[in-house]
Amino acid sequence: TYSANVMYSKAMINGTVTEINRTSADGSRMDYWQEGHTRIPFTMNSISLGYELDSMSNIGASVGLTSFSMKNDGHPLTRFSGGPYGAAGFSYGNEMTMENTNTSFNGSVDYQRFFNKERTSSLMLSYLFTTSPAENDNRRVYDPIPGNVTIPLHDLYSEAKTRGTEHTVQADFTTPLGKGQTLNAGLKFISRRNSSDSKYYDITGGNEVYNAANSVNYKNTQNILAEYAEYSATLGKFGAKAGLRYEHTWENVEFILGKGDDFKKNYGNLVPSASFTYNIGAAVNVGVNYNMRISRPGISFLNPYIDRSTPTVLTYGNPNLDVEESHKVNLVFNAFTPKFMINLTLGEAFANNQIEQYSFMDANGILNTTYGNIVRSRWTNFNTFINYSITPNTRIYLNGGFDYGDMRSDKLSQKKHAWQATAFIGLQQTLPWNVKMSIYTGGMTKRHTLQGYGNGFSMINLALAKDFFNEKLNVSLNYFTPFSGKIRQDQYSAGADFTQRTNMVISVQQVG
Repeated sequence: TYSANVMYSKAMINGTVTEINRTSADGSRMDYWQEGHTRIPFTMNSISLGYELDSMSNIGASVGLTSFSMKNDGHPLTRFSGGPYGAAGFSYGNEMTMENTNTSFNGSVDYQRFFNKERTSSLMLSYLFTTSPAENDNRRVYDPIPGNVTIPLHDLYSEAKTRGTEHTVQADFTTPLGKGQTLNAGLKFISRRNSSDSKYYDITGGNEVYNAANSVNYKNTQNILAEYAEYSATLGKFGAKAGLRYEHTWENVEFILGKGDDFKKNYGNLVPSASFTYNIGAAVNVGVNYNMRISRPGISFLNPYIDRSTPTVLTYGNPNLDVEESHKVNLVFNAFTPKFMINLTLGEAFANNQIEQYSFMDANGILNTTYGNIVRSRWTNFNTFINYSITPNTRIYLNGGFDYGDMRSDKLSQKKHAWQATAFIGLQQTLPWNVKMSIYTGGMTKRHTLQGYGNGFSMINLALAKDFFNEKLNVSLNYFTPFSGKIRQDQYSAGADFTQRTNMVISVQQVG
């Protein structure tokens, strides 16, 4: 077997308006406005091959490449007033160019061997390689600066290169132990290397002068060895599954350039999981399941390089982040008929060291944004999916749910309770000449974090599609728009000494 896929697109978005308004405890206010233009070329390619060596074994391989960049340019205007800046305050402007380039490559090889004719006992050996180099370039050149400006403004250029590389070797074994019983076991080794080489330049007299004090060259390596075992059994109408995974991590952090202490650490994590199901009828069942998840922070969370491209904000990662541990318990109900299907899930999720992005004002009145294991969260959630075939040519479906959260942080001395909900409904209809029509609409409420929230969203999508030449060619016509005709990306955040609102408006009605 073989397959190949190639995709290319280029988006050009003009007239994106961004507004930021921030008030501080000292009574001062910052207002920022920018109208920008964005270009986003994107390409994705993949090739996969599979070969059956004999009736009991096969081998497969795949390679993939994804590449995209995003270039923004504009002329933002910033004004400070109130508090120490006085009623009149001051304002300034600058030319801004930002370009992000991301490329990721992956390749894999896997071999599977069956040990019986029923193919219920097998061994899978696999290898996966991924690498994701990225570059972020920023340039800011200020207009002639008025004499009453009281914050330091410098023309600058920064070039931040990051790369994450990962090798994964894995062996998975499955075999029946008896009637209705199965054992799965496996071993995995992961080698990760994250690096960041971020160079900062002061632009003086039109020349770029390297600033070593504000530059960082940082490396983070992780070696992870994991083993797992899972036992499942079915007895009449009852089904059960229990699993246990142990992961041990060896981590090394090295600062080649920049302020930071090299360190090494190793630690282990025990990750259990369990589920229980009961078949009420032939197509109706209920169940309860529990799983624990560990999340290791990536290079964007760990990177200590300070992004100074916006003079009123310093953004940087935290190389001392710990692994986040979270737990989730779900109660599940499923029912199926040839025409109707419903899934109901009621769950509880909690974490005591959740990684969260947070902000605070420093002694110089500059907003600092970084990450920390600072949040203890509890979320109760309910989700449902319903699918109903009214006729052979008409189908409707609903996907929705709501969440109630309790978030607290001793470090920030903040706590918050919040509701959020999502609801989408769709209709699929087969028209004459076998034209398929679909309508999909819905939205979501605000998405909450401890320090604030992001705005809700609503949309409608219409599509017509038809197959030609015995389904070898598919042609579709799509129309997409938010209810407002524009996508708004509004963010609100507040700390002990600041309140900030960011509003972005993008015209995005699309016909494709």
